[in-house]
Order: sequence, then C-alpha cells, then structure tokens
Amino acid sequence: MSTEKDKSESETPHVLIFPLPGQGHVNTVLPLAELLALSGIHVTFLNTHHMHSRLLRFTGNIEALHPNLVFETFGDGILREPPILSRKMKEGIAEVKSQGMTKLRKLCSEHSGKPKVTCIIVDAFLGHPTSNLGDELGIPVIHFRTASACYLWSYFNVPMLFEFNELPIRGEEDMDRVITRIPGMENLVRCRDLPALCRGSREGTLDLDSVVFQAHQSQQAKAVLMNTFEDLEGPVLSKLRDHFPNLYTLGPLHTLLDSMKASKPPTSLSEEKDRTCMRWLDAQPPKSVIYVSFGSAAVFTRAQLMEIWHGLMNSNKRFLWVIRPNLVSEQD
Repeated sequence: MSTEKDKSESETPHVLIFPLPGQGHVNTVLPLAELLALSGIHVTFLNTHHMHSRLLRFTGNIEALHPNLVFETFGDGILREPPILSRKMKEGIAEVKSQGMTKLRKLCSEHSGKPKVTCIIVDAFLGHPTSNLGDELGIPVIHFRTASACYLWSYFNVPMLFEFNELPIRGEEDMDRVITRIPGMENLVRCRDLPALCRGSREGTLDLDSVVFQAHQSQQAKAVLMNTFEDLEGPVLSKLRDHFPNLYTLGPLHTLLDSMKASKPPTSLSEEKDRTCMRWLDAQPPKSVIYVSFGSAAVFTRAQLMEIWHGLMNSNKRFLWVIRPNLVSEQD
C-alpha cells in the first residue's frame, strides 16, 4: 500500500543532467542545474570524478547552497587523465559514453529516498546512446546544445554543402570563398568562418561525419535547449525550428541565474564575487581592451607564453589575460 510520502516522491520532478565532461560544457550547463534547483526541482548532475574535483575547487561547496542539487560522479581509467578530452577526444568520448551510460542507467533505476528520475537533459554530444536508454526506460530525453545556433545550423547543412560542391575546402587559397547555400546565412560566411572540422579532421578530434550525425540526431530528442536568445540569433533560430520544432532558447543562462539569485534572500553560504576585473574594465574606454583566454585544457611552454606576452605588450593595447596556474608546462 503506497504512503503519502511515496505519492509525493512520485509526483516530484527529478531532472538528471549529463553534460559532456569538458570545462566549457560543464560551465555552460551548470547554471541551468542551479536555476532548476532554485525553482524547487530535484536535480542530479552527473560528471566525471576529475571534472567534479575541478568544480569544487572553483565553486566551493555548491551543494550546500542548493539542497535540491546532488552531484554524482563516474570515471575510471583514461577519464582520470587530465585533460583527456583535449588530447584524445575520440577515445575520451567513447569512454564517457560507455562508463556514463552504466552510471546513468543505475541512477535512473535506483530508489534511494530520492524522487524517481522523470527527465534527462543530456549534452547533445552524448545524445544518441542516452536517447536509446530513455526510450528503453520510458524517460523523456532533452538535448542541450552548448554552442551557438549558427554553429548547429552550419553542421546541420554540411551534407547540402557537399551536394552543391561548396565543400570540401581546397587549401588555404579557398578560405575566403563565400558560402552561399546555408539558408538564412547566404553569402554571410566564408570557408574560414565555418567550424574547424569543415577544414578536415585533426588527429585526436572527432571527425566531421560524427558531428554532422549528432546535429541531425537531436531531431529525435523530445526537445532541444540552447544557451542563446532570439535577439542574438533570431533568423537562424527560425530556420532551425523548421527541423527542431521543440527548440527552446534559455540564454544567457549565467545572467538569468544571477538575476534569480539576486531576487532570493541571501544565505550565510553566499560568497562575494571578486569584481576587481569588472571595475577595471568599466574604467576603460569602450572597445579598447583585448580579452585573452586559452580555456581550461591548453598547455604552453614558457617560450610560447613569453612570445604571446611580447605580442600583447607590443600591440600597445590594453588587455585582460586569463592565466591558469597550470597553463605553463614547465615547473617554474
């Protein structure tokens, strides 16, 4: 005989979020997890051990700020090698799919006092096996696209570009050729403006065919979420909705999160953000600062770092340069 507690738990929404465990993907989808948690929805955030340790290092005890947000981890073998996705992307994503699906199935099947998983939001890079699992378990799967609408639309139209001989790109002399066959973007982009994989596969990365397949595979999802907004990419979004009718723009997610947090009463765990950079930027003339960042995975030699530094100094322009503690490969 079911109890009132059982009934309440069965009616409580529980969203399981599974991003691609790369820093840029995790950073983009984490605000969505926080927004859902702040709205009273139970959220489980699935990540690798390595990426979760980085998350705790830079965000502190984020779970204490959101009682509805729980973090689960997986990742053995090569997934413990930092940063595997930047060096061995094919191998890394294959392991994420293999180990991640095992953990995902377990989380969707277990009943440990938490509400049953009622929805999965997955990074579109991991969409195909997750959609199959969702169909098997009767759980709707939503694809989250971390990149822009223009990026998705470009890959979606790659087969047509080959059909009309606008691809492949034939060497450096072809880079300024104008692309004419992307609907809504006719004559607006050159070959050099297309995603890098359109120029040919690079060793260790995904191949073009697999990314194009992922772009089309999102049509099988119950919905597609994008971290963008209509005023920024309206014309391309209207074209995408011809193929993805359940496409929703949620961005910019970090701004929405800041707005929601500002409307909530402060807690003792709230942390004051370092606004030093913003105060300095506000004091500079408009469009006068060069922003430099090489992401979370790139590693340079000291000589390379100094070459970049000399270039910035010799430009005689103001610049804001993000330098991670482990950006330089040498110990000093």
